[in-house]
Formats: sequence, C-alpha cells, structure tokens
Amino acid sequence: AAEYARSLGVELVETAPNAIDASVFEQAAVDRSGRDGCTFLYAGRLDPEKGIDTLLEAFRDVLGELVLVGGGGEEKRLRELAGDRVRFEGPRDRDELVAFYRDADVFVLPSRSEPWGMVLNEAAAAGLPLVATEESGAARDLVEEGVNGFRVPAGDVAALRERLTRLAEDPKLRASAGARSSELARGFTPDAWADGVARLAKRAQRDRGSL
Repeated sequence: AAEYARSLGVELVETAPNAIDASVFEQAAVDRSGRDGCTFLYAGRLDPEKGIDTLLEAFRDVLGELVLVGGGGEEKRLRELAGDRVRFEGPRDRDELVAFYRDADVFVLPSRSEPWGMVLNEAAAAGLPLVATEESGAARDLVEEGVNGFRVPAGDVAALRERLTRLAEDPKLRASAGARSSELARGFTPDAWADGVARLAKRAQRDRGSL
C-alpha cells in the first residue's frame, strides 16, 4: 500500500505494520531440533481461494505430515483428495492454535488470493519457517526468499512441492529459517504499529508547521 501511494505521488507516507499480540504465539517458539520427521501446518478457512487443493497435490511426494486446522465449504472435497498423512483438525480457538504452532515444523499458506494473512504473523512469532504464495499480502514483508522461507506463485504445484521438500529434508535450514521468522515477527507488534502512527503524526505536524 505504501509503494502504491508513492507511485501516485503521495509524499507523506509512513507505515504502521499489521500487528498481532506476538507474545501469545511466542509461547510456541520452542527448540524443534532433534524431532523426527517434519510436520507442515496450515491454519485458516477451507475455502477455494485458500488453495488447499494445490497444497494437497504438492504434498503427495513430500516426506512428513500435513495438519490442516480450520473448517469451511471445501472440507468434504479436500478430504477426498487428501492422503493418509493429512490430518483435518477442524476449527480451533486461539489457545488451541498455539499448541498446533508449537508442534509444527513448517507453516504453509497456499492462498490464491490473500489481502494480508495474519496467520503468517502468528507463525513467524511461533518461530516457524514460512512457505507462502506471492498472492499473500504478508509474504512480501514476512518471507525473505530462501532465508526464513519461500514465496511461490499461487497454483504452482511443482514450485510448492520443491520448497516443501527442501524444508522437509533439511533440519538445519528449518532451524535457521525459524530463527529469522522470530526476528521478523518483532517488527509486527502493537508497539511497532503505534510507532508507525506516531511517526506519521509527528511528520504531519512538522510539515504543517513549515507551510
């Protein structure tokens, strides 16, 4: 949004990041080294725009387990597409969701369309590597390509499969990526949001005073 505003010639632009109470999800940022296997997690609605069918197809040849948390109109069809290494956990409240983040090793957001995607904030705060589509608004800010995860085109099964496989087979990459996710998440807290608003107010006051 900031880049778009600047492209229109707007000079007074400050950013206030989409924020969550990261402290809740930081409880899930545990030491995941020494675990056997790799658990991939998706949390959100099971609706067409979320791209879960793409994820299921990509996951077929990936080692590990896939956990889907959430409900929606696509659930019946997705269950028919899913293999025996896919678990459907249904809708859960926030406290329950923290436990799923803790038990996961990688978070995946395969959306075809996603204005932001607050679950990426949550997963980053939980210290998870992130795999998200380029169509997920938060991916530009929260996913550093090849550092704390990967961005893939929506609907690209082969690209998604390749990234999931890399993370499934490389515990060291998962560890370093998760650590970087935790660092990035600290820039998307209520305090960071308040700082952005304060900068805007100060700049507006300064610019008005110079007229």
